[in-house]
Amino acid sequence: MGVLLKSAGFSWGLVLAVAVTAPTVAGAAEAVRPIAKSMAGPACRCPQIAIERYYENADIVLVGRADRLTPVEATDAAAHLEVEFTPLFRAGPFKGSIEGLVLATPVGTASCGVEVQPGESYIIFATIADPDEPRRAWFDSCSGSRLYAGGPRANEIEPFVGLPTNRIVPRLFELSDSTLAPQQPPGSAFHTSPACWSEVRIVHQGSPPDVLRDSIRIHWIPDAAPDTGGTASPNGAYRAWTDYRPEGEGRGAGGFVLVHVERPRRLRIAAAGSRAAPGTEWINEKLLFIRMVWGRVQFTDLIVDVERGAVLYEEAARYAAEAFDQFREACIGQCPCLALPGRTGELPSPPESRPADGDTDSVTGLIDALAYLDEDWDGRVFTEPGGLAYTVSGLHGTLGREDVPADVLEVRLTVSGWWLHVALYAVSTCSDPEATPVHAGWVPAFSTEGRPVASTWSGGC
Repeated sequence: MGVLLKSAGFSWGLVLAVAVTAPTVAGAAEAVRPIAKSMAGPACRCPQIAIERYYENADIVLVGRADRLTPVEATDAAAHLEVEFTPLFRAGPFKGSIEGLVLATPVGTASCGVEVQPGESYIIFATIADPDEPRRAWFDSCSGSRLYAGGPRANEIEPFVGLPTNRIVPRLFELSDSTLAPQQPPGSAFHTSPACWSEVRIVHQGSPPDVLRDSIRIHWIPDAAPDTGGTASPNGAYRAWTDYRPEGEGRGAGGFVLVHVERPRRLRIAAAGSRAAPGTEWINEKLLFIRMVWGRVQFTDLIVDVERGAVLYEEAARYAAEAFDQFREACIGQCPCLALPGRTGELPSPPESRPADGDTDSVTGLIDALAYLDEDWDGRVFTEPGGLAYTVSGLHGTLGREDVPADVLEVRLTVSGWWLHVALYAVSTCSDPEATPVHAGWVPAFSTEGRPVASTWSGGC
């Protein structure tokens, strides 16, 4: 396995975490198993509903990485698992606040609990079920909570009713603010949006989850490694060997590194439960870069001073194939950098918003009228008139129609032309007077060909 220290990725953005009141249990995933066995029963069954209803029913909505798991065997309640999540987007939760909040899910198939694994990402719809416990919110599969990005478990991701997987996050951004466009484009957990990458990257995620950090052990052992093979340090004085012991071959299963440092003892760096031999590369005469492999997606990167047996750097890393695919198909994150998939050398320009000759009058009369955006609208909704920051509405071209119901809130002439401040609806207010907007912002009043993108229903309701 060739590993380059210069490769791939930067740290995650702002880290928000759920406070966990119970002490952390090392190896939490393993500790949950006996509880789960005691809760065995009929499989959970609940009807699937649209993501909009899950969102409406929940007090907390977030997409986050499970970083810390604490199993709880309560005497006055069902066994459950408390989970600390790090949101994947700088904007934080899509609904509610997780500050000081405990998120918990039942354990056992009969209780509809979510099978949470450390390091994997989940869509969480949580509800504060007990007014006497306002700092605890519960989530389960019936609330809509499910795996979001699981690497080898990607085939287990369950889509929402009528919503492709690559539209989940854009739809949550739309639902998170139904009246005003965000002042900034949706945040991204990456240094640059995966929409701008030319190929899949490995990205760094900050500190590894405790369950992975606790699985790495560094200690000295008697000098028992071979004197040949391995990789020599730049001055030829030290030598490093990597190996892997599969499960079932006794204690110490996992990948490990042995380092000879001209002493009677050798340094051993082992990752219990890892799935392959680590990747190594000498940085200089005594610093060794190590990539521990937990699977096809999750890694831990270390820089070790082999003379002292000390870790100088430790960070989680992830092969971001899912993000690369999803961001290329939907505008998530730093959208101004998205020109064409795979190209990074230019910024997109907003469509021309100047009218063809004689069409200026078409922007008048739109305010407070029953209006819609037609096929000349390109689907982008900008955060300000004439700006570069935009989102792509899930209403565009996905509902099997050309007309999208809209309220025109304001018409403004800028140096770049005429712009409309709009609120967009999934259904017409004629068919549902109680309908609320699902996306809002600014759109150019005219297409690149000079045709108006908005019209009014001539006959009214």
